[in-house]
Amino acid sequence: MRYMFQRNMVIYWVGSGIAVFLLQHFILSEAAQVLLQQSSTISAANEALLEQLNAVSGELSLYVILSLMVTVLIVAKSLDSAKRISEGDMTTDSLHPVGRIGWGGIGKFIGGSIVISLVLTMIIITLMIFISMLATMLGASVAILLNSLFMLVAIVAVCYAMYASTLVFLETLSYRAMIRPKNWLQKIKLLGKWELAKIILLLFVIGFVFGLIATLFDALFGQLSTVAVIFTLIGGQFLTMFGFVWLGYFVESDVAENTAANEHVARLLYDADTRDMSNSEKERLAHDLHQADSHWARREYDQAIALLEPYTRSETHAPRYFPAYQRLYNWYPQNGEQGKFSALQARIIHIAAQGHERFYQLVDEALFELASENNAQIAANDIYPLAAQALAHKQPDTVLALAKDFRKRQDDHPDVVKIYGCVIQALMLKGNYDIAREVTATMIQQYPDHPDIEIIRELSSKRD
Repeated sequence: MRYMFQRNMVIYWVGSGIAVFLLQHFILSEAAQVLLQQSSTISAANEALLEQLNAVSGELSLYVILSLMVTVLIVAKSLDSAKRISEGDMTTDSLHPVGRIGWGGIGKFIGGSIVISLVLTMIIITLMIFISMLATMLGASVAILLNSLFMLVAIVAVCYAMYASTLVFLETLSYRAMIRPKNWLQKIKLLGKWELAKIILLLFVIGFVFGLIATLFDALFGQLSTVAVIFTLIGGQFLTMFGFVWLGYFVESDVAENTAANEHVARLLYDADTRDMSNSEKERLAHDLHQADSHWARREYDQAIALLEPYTRSETHAPRYFPAYQRLYNWYPQNGEQGKFSALQARIIHIAAQGHERFYQLVDEALFELASENNAQIAANDIYPLAAQALAHKQPDTVLALAKDFRKRQDDHPDVVKIYGCVIQALMLKGNYDIAREVTATMIQQYPDHPDIEIIRELSSKRD
């Protein structure tokens, strides 16, 4: 409802109501205006009124043509606003009536609406003739009941057809799709018949309220008073626009679908390093991740794993395929594939040692347990970068587990001093300053000429 009271929307429904009033005032004579108000009561048997109507037919024809032009403008703006809303655009910054749909689209909608109206009119007339014949045979009381039921059903059916066809048009912008009853039924089924009934009922309620207020104005100011006429006209334009605009909230927009699809892909690839990936590579990875998740959700575990294993067989471009590593790391143990899990874990640890943060975070807990049990199974060249990452994550116990007995096994390794530099910092984090002092002294004594010994000396000076 707030959308309808944005400035540019108010200009349309208030302005169109005033425009129709001005058309009545300047085009129609007073006699023609009276006849216009009484048009619903004119019948073929009322010869006097028919003669008066013929006398002002020229005025009325011009008025009807110009009023229809105003109505077309209102419908155009309403449909365009509904399309904007369906695409998530809740602003009405422009007074342009057809920025989204175009006048060609409005022409398609009007053409489709005319076809639907003609077909429904023919069907209703045919059914009315049949019901009248049936009622004649069954008696007067039954005739009244049948006619009442038929009119009720006809009104509901026309409302459903009108709104379902409009929803189809807003989604497809095709008059061919719009006029197919099959598409209406699919839309009603998808939206829910009661949801559509709520839309129609709300419009009837708003129309009823406007009608009550208009009746009150008629009673206070007279039926042809300026206030009563303007209010009735503005209310009618508001109701027309609101009826179309509100449908925008129920339209399945391609833009919305594409946005949702893009968001889904973004979620799937959130942890992947996609900077150097082509669009086709991103799409293929996202597709395989989605399919694997679907297989796993259906307990088709082997299919899910088989789909992602090709991404983890090589460490080349491993950061691109981190989501695949992550899933398999969690799925292998659940599927009882301990051998594959151990091999993948070793591969992830090696990739983490190359400085890839996400891979380290994936195995940091397991790395501590693994290093505590037997750190010799971790490649010597990976010890320092892993220890440095553990230190950065404030995990001193992991640093100590990784470095335990490293000097005994590889006292001539190029990283040995840097590794024990991490050990000294880990001991300091744990508050073991005396042990840190002893390790510092040992390293300076054992490796006085090592290229990295200044790291140890700097730590010693900082500690002191």
